[in-house]
Amino acid sequence: MRLSLRTSLIGAIVVAVILIFLASLLSARIVLGHDLFALGRTEVTSQANAFNGYVSSRLQQIRLLVAEEAASDAVRRALQTHNADRLSDALSTAAGAAGFSFLTVAGEGGEVIARTYAGPGGSIASQPLVSKALLGETTSGIALLSPAFLRSENLNLQIGNQKQGLALIAAACVTDRQGRTIGAVYGGVLLNHYYDLVDEATRAIGGASALLDGDTIVSSSIQNPDGTRVVDARVARADAVLQSGQPYVGADDEGGVTYLARIDPLLDANGHVVGASWYGLPMSQIT
Repeated sequence: MRLSLRTSLIGAIVVAVILIFLASLLSARIVLGHDLFALGRTEVTSQANAFNGYVSSRLQQIRLLVAEEAASDAVRRALQTHNADRLSDALSTAAGAAGFSFLTVAGEGGEVIARTYAGPGGSIASQPLVSKALLGETTSGIALLSPAFLRSENLNLQIGNQKQGLALIAAACVTDRQGRTIGAVYGGVLLNHYYDLVDEATRAIGGASALLDGDTIVSSSIQNPDGTRVVDARVARADAVLQSGQPYVGADDEGGVTYLARIDPLLDANGHVVGASWYGLPMSQIT
């Protein structure tokens, strides 16, 4: 009887030790998982800021190049003489060298004098950045370009199923020798199906990145299982970001992979949310 009691007591102690060990192991695993996830959030946020820095840097480069074009003697002389053919050739050369999707020169009333690809005339005075440029400002920003404008620049086929085009744009004032405004230069890069920016970011900081027009991916380095890019796909997690204007950090499934992702709103020159930037690390790397 005493031996049986002792055996039972030892058995209970062993079970208790095992349970305490398992509880400690589970607790340690939970704490470790929480710490890893917190570390992952910090890393993803840092890398997302780096990706957004690439976007800002490209926008600043566009601004400088447009301002440089507006200050050139060739543009000034062509505007003063309305030599559209000569101006169109110069714009095509400049756009190709700068990697622009389009460059347009307008007169002092906003009427189109020449386009990069010799498109139709018309007016671009209603473009917000152009109207500011005609008042003497050099401005830049992210914008949604209308189907009509994209057609005039022969860019409508690049936007796929989207109704508008997401672009990095800039506009600068052209002045004569006396400093009077005689027109404006308007140019930029259409981001739809444009992969240089996201690929450059991925090579530099790793992970995967994307740009969204509204809640739809228009450019990304995210890969599908077959190696193709994830593009023209909707990101459900972006809806809350578009509505609130606040970033999202958390899990997101894209291309068959679960990422720890950060989604930041993209604002136009007037502070309106027009899209989002997306950066993610595979969750398997975090956990």
